[in-house]
Amino acid sequence: MRNEMISQRKVNESRELTKLIYEWHSVHVPLIKTGSAHTRRAYKAALTIFIKFLMEEKSITPFTLSTDCFSVACLDEWRMWLIGSRGVKNDTCNIRMAAIKGLLEYLGG
Repeated sequence: MRNEMISQRKVNESRELTKLIYEWHSVHVPLIKTGSAHTRRAYKAALTIFIKFLMEEKSITPFTLSTDCFSVACLDEWRMWLIGSRGVKNDTCNIRMAAIKGLLEYLGG
């Protein structure tokens, strides 16, 4: 019974995070955050790449997404993955990280 409650809590957390990420990407960024199409594309690219990292490197799915995915350690791993696996330069890393920072500010309310 206890494991079922913990499991259900994790599922609920995943659903809520997924919903908030969708709202950030689909509503907040286009309407509130910026009117620039270039910035919207950059934010979308950053989010897409971050999700790809979570899925491929951490085996995270929309059903297992949690706040741990946004820990300093995980974001540091993502940064190293961007540099090592994707050959991204520091300036591009900073742009990608700024987009995720915007998402975290939104999630933090």
